[in-house]
Amino acid sequence: MGLFDKKICCRCGKKAGFLHTKLADGSYLCSNCAADLLIHTKLADVNYYPSFQLENLDREELGLYSEWYAQNLEYLREFTCTKSVGNFIHFDTDKGMMVFADKLYMSRRKKFEGITPPVFFLSDLCMYYTLLMESESYTTLLNQDVVESKVGLLIGMKNPVYDLVCVPVGTVKTKEGLFKSKTEISPEVDIALGEMVSIMQACFEYVHENPDAYVAGLDMKLHRQLLYRAKDLDLITAEELAEYLRDLDD
Repeated sequence: MGLFDKKICCRCGKKAGFLHTKLADGSYLCSNCAADLLIHTKLADVNYYPSFQLENLDREELGLYSEWYAQNLEYLREFTCTKSVGNFIHFDTDKGMMVFADKLYMSRRKKFEGITPPVFFLSDLCMYYTLLMESESYTTLLNQDVVESKVGLLIGMKNPVYDLVCVPVGTVKTKEGLFKSKTEISPEVDIALGEMVSIMQACFEYVHENPDAYVAGLDMKLHRQLLYRAKDLDLITAEELAEYLRDLDD
């Protein structure tokens, strides 16, 4: 009997279907609504880390998330890109907004087309660290071991849904020879990473100069929480976590 019970999506009211998501209170969410509510980009290299999973929400919490999602769409409609750093960080400096999105499809009016990335405010920024992301190892014909690693930024935000973002910048190549090791960073990657770090520092200065948007005690507490969460997600190592926490205490 239970196998043939109709499961109704609590968001759209249609049949939840076979690939549904069961919420914490036993309600159901169809796959179309689940896909619609999860922020996404086309060909995304940017990694967003939500602070929750949909199946951990109940129906009321899902409603609050839906409201956040609708507000985010309004922010996207208002967003006008005035500055970009590479393909991944885009700013509306007039409104104090920023968006992280790969392969950004924008019209001549600099509006988003076909993607719904989350919009952050400069005052959302809590932390940023340079980060070695995915690595690939291989051996050359000259028997030289090479490791190629994506380098990027790990960014922590005061955002109720997406609090950690990994933004790729480029690739760092390390060559292990018979007598020495050599790390090569292309000038383009070095410049882009430096510019991104400068932009993040400028965002911090903006926040500090606007006390209404910054609470020092809360920021430090959240900074620590985000570092522990990054460790739980294997974005940073235990050694890096300890080092970053020491720097916070100094």
